[in-house]
Amino acid sequence: MPELSIQTWINSQLDSLLESAPERNALTVTFQLAILRILTLGVTKKIHEEPITGFLLGAFSALAPICSGAFEDNQQCSWQYFPKSGSDQDTEAVSGADFALIIEGLNGTARLAIFQAKLPSSPTSFNVHQIRKKTDTSDTSKSNNTADRKKGSPTSTPQFARLLSYSKIIGYEALKKNFNTNEIHWAHYLIYMPDQLPCISISKLSDIEEKYLEQKKNGAYSSPGTIDISKREPIDLFWLLTNGANPKSNGERLKGWLEIESARLRDIKECLLTFTDVCIASEGPAPAPIPGGDNIASTEDILSKLYNSKSAPEAYSGSLKTPSAAK
Repeated sequence: MPELSIQTWINSQLDSLLESAPERNALTVTFQLAILRILTLGVTKKIHEEPITGFLLGAFSALAPICSGAFEDNQQCSWQYFPKSGSDQDTEAVSGADFALIIEGLNGTARLAIFQAKLPSSPTSFNVHQIRKKTDTSDTSKSNNTADRKKGSPTSTPQFARLLSYSKIIGYEALKKNFNTNEIHWAHYLIYMPDQLPCISISKLSDIEEKYLEQKKNGAYSSPGTIDISKREPIDLFWLLTNGANPKSNGERLKGWLEIESARLRDIKECLLTFTDVCIASEGPAPAPIPGGDNIASTEDILSKLYNSKSAPEAYSGSLKTPSAAK
């Protein structure tokens, strides 16, 4: 059997139905292979949202260095993950978001998307309704002062309202402008269907906001009803991430992403980490660590501890390079 290169194997997985292969980079195929793996294993049929999200992010993380090694230097990628910092509160309960994804290294700008994962309530619909007694920022979201808006007040608030409020905060931090709900196309409900992963942006759900605002006046919240996925202009996560990872994407193809100037990126990362977990994908080498984020051990540091441990087999511990030779 002939030996296949990694890139040849990647192409064999993705191109079997195509007459000709499209232009790809390591980040594109990382996203595409991870999503295919999730769906072909039937993961979304078997477990709840939280472990599916962990499986998805883990697949991105594991595949990124492998796919990067299959491409030329100018097409490589890296992946980093930073958990929410500064609080022991449950991330999702506070912000309504499961994770944020930043793609860096794209012609001097970065792209951001925010995700809240949901299981479908039927083969064609999902429900956004969820109430938890946590911090509500909806009354402070009109302020242009980030510190003021982060305070909030304890109340029972729909998850949708929290996600909307925090998305507006992030939008203001990025572009110094206030956003209407129908403009927030970069915050998504990600629905874990058995054979697809449709994303519906908040911009397509302004009627849900109106229902909740009316309920707030009456002093009690209830479900706004199930949402027909096909009627909300969904885009599959496969294509949303493919477009986001393509440096040439622009205009309509970038719907679903908030473009951020590199000069604003540091502040955006810090702001995001107060609300939710942050994943950073980058073309080329790993980006600089987020200020205040955890210090991540290198591959060499971890392997050194493993190979020098008492439980390491002789084949590993007995063949260690000297420190000078390892450099």
